[in-house]
Amino acid sequence: MVAEVATLPFDVIKVRMQLDRSLSFFQTFIALVKEGSLFRGLQPALLRQVFYGTIRYGLYPPVKKYLSGGHLDYDNLILNHLLAGLFAY
Repeated sequence: MVAEVATLPFDVIKVRMQLDRSLSFFQTFIALVKEGSLFRGLQPALLRQVFYGTIRYGLYPPVKKYLSGGHLDYDNLILNHLLAGLFAY
């Protein structure tokens, strides 16, 4: 969520620059600050991160346990980690 707060203004500036190709980065930044819309869309972006992060972190351990068959010998196989990570993503 911290990363979303840090990167959202840059994404807003990028999209605004794509829509209005005549403005530079700094002109767009100043315009958004004056409008007060530099952090527009922050609440939905944070809500998305909450749900996606919860699902990813919640699915990974059970999938990894399922792939290892409950055997501790197979728990640390890199293939199980990769497959569990891919499935949870």
